[in-house]
This record gives sequence, C-alpha cells and structure tokens, in this order.
Amino acid sequence: MPPKTYFANSTRRTVISAAALPLFGKALCASASPSTFDGLRELATITPSYPIGQIATDCEHIEIYNNTLYLLFKGSYSLTDSSFITVLRLGRDGSLREAARLDIGIGADARAMTAHDGHLHVFCTQSGRPSLLTYRLTAGRPELKQVHRRNSKGFVQSCQVINDRLYACNWGDGTVECYELMNGVPSGPRRFKAGSTGNSSIISWEDTYYLLVHANTSNLVRLEILADGSVLDREKLTFGGLVLPRYGAVNNGILIAGGYSTMRSKTVAIDISRDSPVKVAEYPNMTTHVRVGKHLIGACADQSTPENAAMYGKSIRVDTETGHVAVIDDRALLYPVLFQDKVYAFRSGTSTNPRGAHAGDSKLGESFTVFSTR
Repeated sequence: MPPKTYFANSTRRTVISAAALPLFGKALCASASPSTFDGLRELATITPSYPIGQIATDCEHIEIYNNTLYLLFKGSYSLTDSSFITVLRLGRDGSLREAARLDIGIGADARAMTAHDGHLHVFCTQSGRPSLLTYRLTAGRPELKQVHRRNSKGFVQSCQVINDRLYACNWGDGTVECYELMNGVPSGPRRFKAGSTGNSSIISWEDTYYLLVHANTSNLVRLEILADGSVLDREKLTFGGLVLPRYGAVNNGILIAGGYSTMRSKTVAIDISRDSPVKVAEYPNMTTHVRVGKHLIGACADQSTPENAAMYGKSIRVDTETGHVAVIDDRALLYPVLFQDKVYAFRSGTSTNPRGAHAGDSKLGESFTVFSTR
C-alpha cells in the first residue's frame, strides 16, 4: 500500500523549520526556512509497546535529541497503571525503530520531560513523592543517574531549559521552579510565585517570556527572567477566545495557542513582538498544533458550531490566510512537532479501554507517525 498523502492539491509553500532550535515538544518556537513542500506525506508509523495491564497510555510529550525520539506517556487518570518513556531511533529514510522502553512506575503521573546536554529530565511521582528523574543519554538504553525528591505539592505540567537552567511550571501551587544544572544533575529548586494554579508552559520569543496558565482569564503572563535565574511576574493578560490554554507556538513574533474548552476556546493568534501584545486572528480550537507554511495542523477540539462539531476529534488543516478549514485525517494528531522538514506526532488510539478507565483517558493503541513535508 502506498504511503498516505495529505494536502494532495496544495501548492508549494514555505516550511517553518526548528532545526537549529531546542525543541520543547509542547511549547515550540520556530523560525522560517526556505524549504518548500508539496504535501504532508506519511513516512512511517509505529505503535509503541506498553506495560501489561495498561488501562490507558495518554501521550504527553515528544522530545527530539541527537536523532533519537523520546516519547512520554502518562498512563491513566486513575493512576493505577504506569507512566513510561518510549525511545525510538530514526533511520535516514525516516523509518522508526523502538530501541527501549523505560517504565517509570505505577501512578507516576509523568507529564513533563526535556533533554539537555546529554541528559533527560522527567518530572513524576514515585512512591507518593514528587520526584525529578535524570537519565544519562547513551547510544543504548538511557541510564538513570539521579532521583531528586522535590519538596513540592504540585505536579509539573511542562519543563524546559533556559540559559542552562531547568525551569518547571508547577500547576498545583502556581509557581515556576528553577533548578541549577551541574554536570547534568539538577539541584534546588528555587520557587518563584508567578502565574497561578494551572501554570502550564513557558513561551519564548527573542528575550521575551510568557507563561500560559490553564485559566479562563489572566492566562497569558509576561515574565522577566533575570541573569541569576529569578522569575518575576510582570503582567497578566486576557484575550477573547484564549480560554484554558496549556501549550502554544511562536512564529515570527506571533503566539498561537488553543485551549481546553470545546465550547469557548479558540486557537488564538497574538502578536507578542509589540510592547503591548495584540490579538490578530482566531481559528477553530486545537489544543495543540504545528505550523507548516501558512497552515496550522492539529486535532479539532471545537464543538461551538455544528460545522466545527462535525470535525471534532479529527485532524484538520487551517489556512491562516483564507481561514479555510479541511479535515485531513479521521484520527487526531496530538502534540505535533516540526523538526527540519518532517512533522512528528502521536495519533489517537482506536482500541476500547478496559474496565476501570477514566472518562478522560485516551484509548489504547496510540501510535506515532513521522510525516515528510516535501
């Protein structure tokens, strides 16, 4: 069977490339590149193995580091099964091979992960205690280097390295945590009161930083990060349609973010390159997306109109110039990442969950696909 091709009728366009930038999976920063594409073509798909007895997998994060993919799966909301990391090796032809699986533990509720300087940092819970796991990345299986017990009550929704320090958005206690890194090993943290309950991710553009908060209002927070690593909450902003956001992407100074209300959230474009940010557009809601040329690609999470409800749970392509929306896949693309000329994304599962699954749990059988934009 030939590989699937999406956007079969599209013309050649500019691709957004993040090849030279660190990838934070959920909170992406991209810049323009002169590449072009004729379509979004499926190169390879793999269904990662998961622990026996798993109720759900619930994908959370994609990390790309040294031609290796690290996929984080939270497990079920019931916390009766395991969080785990799948390690995939990339072939030159775009092929995928599962190289290892790291089972973090039952009830670990792992949601945040990032790679930096040969190490992988994962926030989770172990034996009821908030923890930060650090793995040393090798040519083979990642090796656990340190288990750091966090004196914190809240779980971490996302993390990233800024100026060689590890920052974590603490959802539960409304802080941003800062860890010093010495030979890849984190110490600390220092905690800074910024944002509020629901802190989700930090977005950066040049030397400007914003915090997205899972809240109805005051959910875009301008941050100042000082030379000593301190984080200051400078301003809380509200924009129409930006409701319950968690993740966003920045391209040429335009922040684009969706939210987690299927009736009130929109995918909102905000110009953050100005001293006073301005909303410039909105589109059907997608909780996460990737930008390829003038198109936004993601899973429709909008039920506010009959037209949008008919696309709910399917992957859509939005033309940011004309506003035209088209369904490109009946399965949802989740947490898509653009790297060089390829898009990497989870695809929603299709299997029925076993008894005991939470209403919010993902279906079993989530797969992972690499697409070519050429």
